[in-house]
Amino acid sequence: MNIADILKVRKKAEETGYIIPIVEEQIIVDAMKSSKSRRRDVFHPSELCFGTFCSREWVFCQRDPALNEKRKVSIDQQRRFDVGHVIHDYMQEKLGNSGYLFGVWECLRHCEDQACVNIGFKPKKEVCKKALWKYKEPTVYDEELHIYGNVDGIVIKPPYKYGFEFKTTKSDAFKTMVAPLYNHKEQAFWYLDLLSRNHFKQWNDFCKTEGVEDIIEELKPYVDKPFDGTIIVYQNKDTQEFREFLVSAKTSKDGSFDIPEDEDLHYIIEQKKKTLKKALVHLKEGTLPERLYQCDDKSARRAKICLASTPCFKED
Repeated sequence: MNIADILKVRKKAEETGYIIPIVEEQIIVDAMKSSKSRRRDVFHPSELCFGTFCSREWVFCQRDPALNEKRKVSIDQQRRFDVGHVIHDYMQEKLGNSGYLFGVWECLRHCEDQACVNIGFKPKKEVCKKALWKYKEPTVYDEELHIYGNVDGIVIKPPYKYGFEFKTTKSDAFKTMVAPLYNHKEQAFWYLDLLSRNHFKQWNDFCKTEGVEDIIEELKPYVDKPFDGTIIVYQNKDTQEFREFLVSAKTSKDGSFDIPEDEDLHYIIEQKKKTLKKALVHLKEGTLPERLYQCDDKSARRAKICLASTPCFKED
């Protein structure tokens, strides 16, 4: 989204409506701010899980960050994203109140002009009766692979510990769903793999803080406890019904996750790790990965949505 989108909304306001044009303009303004804060120098698990991911495109965008400005999201899409974020907050609030959602909690009041952050489960009233706690999704990362993302949650209900992913879907898909969508399942296990090997960034940063040894000792058993798998919850956008899928996993000797009932997915993730390593080498050496097989021509469907289509077909 850009200034041109705002001007279109203002033009629309001259003909119809008062409130809707105001809201739509603000949606665009907020989206522009949000897009600038998203890191583009890393790989995001949410982008790795779709068949459209291209390491060659990523390398081009690192060479020329201006290419990222070509990303287009319609106002309808942004509206759906925004509503999805609100529902995520709702789910995290309920899980937090239950006492089972583990991670990072930040107080929104900023009483002393700075954030009050708590690691662990949602603090109880005894900690601060006036606090307005909001869940900050744990940041998963891998410095070597340049992977960066945020998991929806970590749920610990003894004796089990699960990663948590939340998705919304339309009624037609919801009614016929008998298993999580494959890309959602892959995304969830990217998070589990990263969490199992590196924990999460806020925890690692907290451990470097002086004078918090007692808190670290108290929370360490929860952080070090192996994951039993992941839970993916879907909500019907029309009826607000929930449906969840539990996918079990086990930790392998190298600290990554095996998926017993889906060996293909484990293989795919490991192969993608190799692709990321090669992309980083290409970026360092000034070379390029191979073009996707789908992009045999500029007119190919994948090529049409590529941010780097023009430079890609200029170079071999």
